[in-house]
Amino acid sequence: MNVPDGNNYINREDSNYSYTWDTINDKLIDTNGGILETGLLENEKRYIDYISEYTHINSQVIQFGENLLDITQYAKGENVKTAIIPLRER
Repeated sequence: MNVPDGNNYINREDSNYSYTWDTINDKLIDTNGGILETGLLENEKRYIDYISEYTHINSQVIQFGENLLDITQYAKGENVKTAIIPLRER
């Protein structure tokens, strides 16, 4: 994380079971700026960095029919779960 905070202290908390993306936007990006960047470690574990600006920019131009040949599969992310929190019934 290299996004500056005016107080030099970032502490966010949410116990409302909000959507992950909404929480990240509301409590980090909208208040302090920055972006999320994903990566893959050598041990094949994925990570998310919260950074002030992009560090890796690809200069390759995407052109359909040349380096983008065909899209054969489309997946929606609406059924992807980022966290499952078990709650007992009262």
